[in-house]
Amino acid sequence: MPGEPVYETADHVRGEGARVNGVNGVNGVNGVNGVNGRSGDGLGRQLIAAAEHAAATWFGARMIEMTVIRQRTELIDYHHRHGYSPTGGVRPFPFGDERFGLPKSSELAFILLAKAIT
Repeated sequence: MPGEPVYETADHVRGEGARVNGVNGVNGVNGVNGVNGRSGDGLGRQLIAAAEHAAATWFGARMIEMTVIRQRTELIDYHHRHGYSPTGGVRPFPFGDERFGLPKSSELAFILLAKAIT
């Protein structure tokens, strides 16, 4: 629903000692999948490609890991189509941390996705 908080976190980028934290989607912006109703125009793909390029160039990263809420299967599928694969890692949802909003389910958790970059 527009205006409802949706969360997708890019947890970190790993290179030689590099670590970058951030939240990609907040307050109705569905990560890079759809920015203000622009879903389907390739903006998300371009943003991901730019982030991967920056991580490799600026931080020497050879792999990007991100966490996605496991219940968001459409986001997991989206990232899989762009080369990210589940690692089997699961991280707890930060219940009580207001930066992540007010979850509507106590079953939330993040799965870890990874992609090798050059």
